[in-house]
Amino acid sequence: MTRTIVKSDCGHLYATIWIPLISLKAVRMGNRRFQHCPVCRPWAWTEQADVSQLTAEEVAQAQQREDLPIP
Repeated sequence: MTRTIVKSDCGHLYATIWIPLISLKAVRMGNRRFQHCPVCRPWAWTEQADVSQLTAEEVAQAQQREDLPIP
């Protein structure tokens, strides 16, 4: 399953499964989700990151940080 790079309100980037209208581990509000940040562990609002605005290093780090393998 393809993972999407997201950014939390904590400022962390990580990869998650992002399926529109489906979410078992988060609370959805429009295009944002309230879910656990796997980097610092608190609940935080997340949204899809604009990958074109990220450096190659940021993308690589985000892809190494993954959350739970469920949508």
